[in-house]
Amino acid sequence: MADARARMLADGRPPELVDALLAAAEVRSASTLITSTVADLTGRPARTFKQWAYDHRDAFR
Repeated sequence: MADARARMLADGRPPELVDALLAAAEVRSASTLITSTVADLTGRPARTFKQWAYDHRDAFR
């Protein structure tokens, strides 16, 4: 959490906002919600961020 706090502050977010966001993240329960929205909109199943990053890895070199 210290790294996240430092990065948000470095981006110019007010300390009060950063503290509130991090406090909320600590008590938030994990989401198990799965929807079909991506497939409904794109006609293809959703991918994980990991898969998306792998598929687009050349764009980041």
